[in-house]
Amino acid sequence: MGIDKPPTPDSLRRLGTVLLNVLGDKKNFYALQEDIKRLTRVSIDRRALQDIVEGNDRRFSFEQLEALDRYIGSRQRFRLADVFESTAVMRALVAQNHVRVLIGSQPRSDVKRTDLSRWDALAMHDLFRHINRVSGKVLVDFEDVMFLGPENATKAEAWRRTIEQTDWYRSLAEDGPSVVSLGSQRACLASEVALSKMFGVVPFAKSHSVAQKLPFCFIWPSDQQNRLPSAFSRGPESLGKSTVAKLVRENKAWAFQVHNDVYRSNRFVEQSKTYGILAAQRRRGGSIWLVVAGLNGPGTYAASTHLNSPGFSLPLGDHGKDSPVVWIAVEADVELRQRAGDDREVVGSRVIAGPEQWNPIP
Repeated sequence: MGIDKPPTPDSLRRLGTVLLNVLGDKKNFYALQEDIKRLTRVSIDRRALQDIVEGNDRRFSFEQLEALDRYIGSRQRFRLADVFESTAVMRALVAQNHVRVLIGSQPRSDVKRTDLSRWDALAMHDLFRHINRVSGKVLVDFEDVMFLGPENATKAEAWRRTIEQTDWYRSLAEDGPSVVSLGSQRACLASEVALSKMFGVVPFAKSHSVAQKLPFCFIWPSDQQNRLPSAFSRGPESLGKSTVAKLVRENKAWAFQVHNDVYRSNRFVEQSKTYGILAAQRRRGGSIWLVVAGLNGPGTYAASTHLNSPGFSLPLGDHGKDSPVVWIAVEADVELRQRAGDDREVVGSRVIAGPEQWNPIP
């Protein structure tokens, strides 16, 4: 169970919220008492259960806590340890027993191929490695997210309806499995949709005012913005007349902003830096959503290497609501190598912001 000390009053309050969710509208505490006894063979008096739901202090034996752990695990998509303390994101993810990985892909109809990024594949490998460290019993499957951009603004609504009919989009339903989306919004449409739902903004909506409210954003040249708008990106005009803005306009650099700090990622040079984020949330339906997204491919991969960062943990959240989003930002060192194809190599990385919690924009 992972509980080795008595629960605090705050954790008992959260336990009451969970039991209230199990009870539903009828609030039949006797039925709850008998249901717990039937499943666990441990008796917990209905009055004690009612006290917890109503916010009154109650003492439980460790045997009763173990019984509540088994019972909650059978009725909800988390365990008692998640109620009593924040749970590391990877541990919370595998506790769901089913994880779906959404990974961006590029169709090549001329040669009947679908291409995946080398960097996204490396990030997926790192994700699987972290999952197997925590549990080898979780079911993991993956769905490729075919890149499909709107041909022009007049066809945007039809394009939105098209992607809403895809299998990957349906995976982001509240009753769906836990989901990991790999890749930036430029490469993986699922990352834009998931991040937007997590942060409470409209996906694929280019809005300078919204982007200013968010804790981070990617800054790409205007042609990239026009190709596929994102709630989490801005153009170089947002940086005024700065040197970074000029370099982004000329496509000699991209940029990443965390709060008021702007970081430059030079392009086509021997040594450079790139950036990425991890963002996770416990959804109201119990599933875990995790997005691993970079300014570019190396940024996505670098972010994936920090999945077990200290403090990257999920709170439970209030009854019937999504938890706050927990996010971190990562900086990586990139060098060019003498080899065919993609000659970039990530040689080091570090967390530059977070973990921080963010409540969705109302």
